[in-house]
Amino acid sequence: MESPYINLERGVIELFNRNYEGALMLFDRQIALAPETPEAYLYRGHTRFILNDIAGACTDWRKALSLGSIAATRYTDKHCK
Repeated sequence: MESPYINLERGVIELFNRNYEGALMLFDRQIALAPETPEAYLYRGHTRFILNDIAGACTDWRKALSLGSIAATRYTDKHCK
């Protein structure tokens, strides 16, 4: 049986392999299938930040924070004013 987080897992792999467009596509797919996945927003925020989309990154990190991601606090506090 396929993991319900398969797109998230693959997205993280693509992110670490510096395939940012592929990572974004997979994080988008994860969010479409399971919009209450804070990690998908957190990692999509990282990817957007790397691509210099600071506003998009902050939107994603804030969403991750609203879904309970404590890790997102570090990024919103540092990069989102």
